[in-house]
Amino acid sequence: SLTNDKEDDIVLTEIITSIGSLSLNNDEIVRILIDNGLLEILLNVIEKKRKNAKLIECSTRSIKQLFYSKLSPRKRETIKRLLSALILLLDEFNNDEKIIENICYIIYNISAVQYYSSAMMIIGMDPPTKTESNNSNLNNSMYKTRRKRKKNNNNSEMLFSSN
Repeated sequence: SLTNDKEDDIVLTEIITSIGSLSLNNDEIVRILIDNGLLEILLNVIEKKRKNAKLIECSTRSIKQLFYSKLSPRKRETIKRLLSALILLLDEFNNDEKIIENICYIIYNISAVQYYSSAMMIIGMDPPTKTESNNSNLNNSMYKTRRKRKKNNNNSEMLFSSN
């Protein structure tokens, strides 16, 4: 027979899986979930329930889905806590492909936005706003930047051409 902890973990796994599915490609639901502390709950789960691989797998999958959204949390303290927890999980679950894949996607989504924002500031452009931080908007911004740079280069060539 199952103990209460095991039964609780089974129910928690089902709840987290369902919530993660709801948040996929739905920014309004992501906003509601984040505003109501879902990331904090998921962080607590991955920090305290590391013995249960299924619970860790569905928790990291739900975090991954939150970070696909343009509304994903960007507070330094939250990111630092999340990355610390993920590093511990890498050590404990280094043979679990699903968990490792989820962790890689989370880290990629965090670093892609951070890197892109830094790169934008270096070249003298405003970094994307929070609502511009999803991958499709980043790609659109990068495309506009390339077009703008190409247009400026063409104007420069016209200034220095020998007509």
